Amino acid sequence: MKFVTRTARLSLIPVVVALMVAGSGRSDNQAGKPITVKWAFFLPTSWDPVTSRTGMDINTISHAYASLTRLDRAGNVEPSLAKSWHYNGDGTAITFQLRDGLKFTDGTPLNAAAVKAFLIAARRRRIRS
Repeated sequence: MKFVTRTARLSLIPVVVALMVAGSGRSDNQAGKPITVKWAFFLPTSWDPVTSRTGMDINTISHAYASLTRLDRAGNVEPSLAKSWHYNGDGTAITFQLRDGLKFTDGTPLNAAAVKAFLIAARRRRIRS
C-alpha cells in the first residue's frame, strides 16, 4: 500500500510543477487568451452498478450510488444505508436494518422492498451475463 501511495504522490509532481509555472507568470498567454486547465475522465461502461463492466467504473458511479455498507480507512465494514445487520445462525443469510427516512432523489422511499427489487434484478442480470 505504501508503494501505491508513494507512486500516486510522485505522479502528481509534474501536475503541481506545471500549475506553479503557469501561475507564476502572467495570467494570459502570448495571444492574450486566458490559460485553461482541462480535466477529463472516462465515462463508465454503464451507470447501472450491476451491468458496469470495468473496475474503474466504480470511481465514477460511486458518486451517484450509495451502498448498504462501506469500508472505513482501515478496511473495516461500517454502516452506510444500513444502520446495522446480523447473520443467521449458520451464516447463510444476512438481515440489514435500514436507516430511517431514506429516499431516492425523486422522493420515492428507499425501503426494504426497493433493496430487495434491486438485488433480484442484479441476480437476474448476472445470471444472463
